[in-house]
Amino acid sequence: MGTDTSNTTPLSDAYTSLMPPGNEIREGYVEAGDVTLHYVEAGEGPLVILLHGFPEFWFGWRQQIAPLAAAGFRVVAPDTRGYNLSSKPEDVSAYSVDLLAGDVADLIRALGAESARVVATTGGAASPGRWPWIIRMSSTAWSS
Repeated sequence: MGTDTSNTTPLSDAYTSLMPPGNEIREGYVEAGDVTLHYVEAGEGPLVILLHGFPEFWFGWRQQIAPLAAAGFRVVAPDTRGYNLSSKPEDVSAYSVDLLAGDVADLIRALGAESARVVATTGGAASPGRWPWIIRMSSTAWSS
């Protein structure tokens, strides 16, 4: 079964010109609980969610998106709540770990999947025990 891209659009050249060549990168929005999350995606196959840390946004994963998609994964890198193009609640209580993890679970369901592999640069929504399959990294590899 192919990936439903009816709710996505091609990503702006402002970003794609700064990314390595590869698969078509699309962007979209989903409602996750009380927020709207922006995300980019590429590829088809098992779902992989790439979670950024502070103070990044999805673009911190730009070097990993195309290779993972080319390897046969549906790669989704969201802007978590409070970052870039996603909703930015004002109250600090709106940023609890439980709410962040709930956003990721809602994102997975909104994308039509039952589960996902989650890769994260820091804790938060990626806290151990919240996901059956997770890779935690101490930082995203930066390159110019």
